Amino acid sequence: MNSLTLLCSPDTRGMIALDIALQNSSTGKLVPVALSPSAGLPLEQCLVTVSRHLNPWGIYLNITEPRALRPTLERLSKLYAQNLLWNPIWISMALSFGSFETPGYMQGEEFLTAINSIFPYITVAPGWPREAITAGYTDSLIADMLTLCKDLWQQVSFQLEAVPLSRSWLATTKLLEISPSYTITVQHSYSEGSHCDGFPGLRSIRTHTQKRVYYKIPRQCRNALMTDVLTS
Repeated sequence: MNSLTLLCSPDTRGMIALDIALQNSSTGKLVPVALSPSAGLPLEQCLVTVSRHLNPWGIYLNITEPRALRPTLERLSKLYAQNLLWNPIWISMALSFGSFETPGYMQGEEFLTAINSIFPYITVAPGWPREAITAGYTDSLIADMLTLCKDLWQQVSFQLEAVPLSRSWLATTKLLEISPSYTITVQHSYSEGSHCDGFPGLRSIRTHTQKRVYYKIPRQCRNALMTDVLTS
């Protein structure tokens, strides 16, 4: 039993989150694989496994390198054409645009063009480079992200990290005010600090609103935050 199956087994709904990159296949061809939690399992195999399961999980694909985006979308399009893809799909990626222009990240326009030309039937889940949010989510960062996404017909869920969110949570409420199809996803893991480091940001946004807010928190961090934040 692979780790993807183990991840599927406990719950009856929710999102299965996969970090996606390119790796060489047995034939020497670069293919998209899930780095976490399934440690190199080909993406196509992951998607087929999920599609065969009775529980209707969504699939959250975090694209960790720019070159992996198009092959990932092509796999989604292929499975969709074969009637093997019915699960809600989110595509997440940290982008470079306007005031958060950052070397090494995919340009925001290129990201959206690839989605709309290859496989548009997704929730678009854009995020900011970590280098751009050291001072929090400033007004200019929020305004430029809204500009980037203003003409999308898809649902959009903006990806926010809990630690910088604590320094500028009020500015991020604009993301929910522009369109009823916009949501936010607040994420935190131990790679960004302890659950105490994420507490202020999670608490701030939850105090403001509990509607159209999702949480992406690994299991090992979730229990501690449940007590401190999500039950408050």
